[in-house]
Amino acid sequence: VSSGFATDFANFLWDCSHTSAGVLVELRSAKNKVLETALLKAHAEKASDPGACAVLAWLLPQQAKKWFELSLQADGGYLPSLIGLADLHREVNELETATRLYGLAFRAGMSSGRDFFHFGEVLTSRGRRSEGRAQLLRALSASNPSSQSTTLSSSSSSSSSTSSPVTGGCNSYRGLAALSLAVSFAIDQEHDATLRYCDLAVAALQQSCGTANDNKTRIVEALRGITLFRCGRFLES
Repeated sequence: VSSGFATDFANFLWDCSHTSAGVLVELRSAKNKVLETALLKAHAEKASDPGACAVLAWLLPQQAKKWFELSLQADGGYLPSLIGLADLHREVNELETATRLYGLAFRAGMSSGRDFFHFGEVLTSRGRRSEGRAQLLRALSASNPSSQSTTLSSSSSSSSSTSSPVTGGCNSYRGLAALSLAVSFAIDQEHDATLRYCDLAVAALQQSCGTANDNKTRIVEALRGITLFRCGRFLES
């Protein structure tokens, strides 16, 4: 495995993992020792190869943090490793570090709805709701490329432009982003925006694949009912 091939392969895996969530699982379950050995050899021969380190991080999840960090030592702007390391920190609730890494990834050219959603999620969790909404709106746009009217404004007055019809297939990040936006606006008691994104979340979740979305839909409906009650629209709640 040459150094250049390892980086190309890492980029290929990165693209595939955003199309099919099972790609990396399948790769790990194959227990491909030949690939692992070849990549370790490539890393030994050229330690500055970020791609080889990134693939090793995906192949060896117990050592992922080490390999993503080595990848970033070789290339501090290597997008797959920035996102991979940010995800690891987010999963253990190290939100400050995750936010910093997602920010670097955003500046490095982040373009996936999944990644915009997680960036918006951590920003919102840290109380930076305005910044978080901007990323969540990007998640809506990236997850629904056929939408012609999505804007990147986080104000309640302009957020109505994101109410275009939901299209596409199994993309739960669109529904999750809309739900997170609804919660964010509910915290700020912006009731019209909350209801708008509740409606969008329900529509998106119903079009997404997976029975887990049934629970999320119930959460949205509960939030919608509470918001209607707060608005004094008792009969609708």
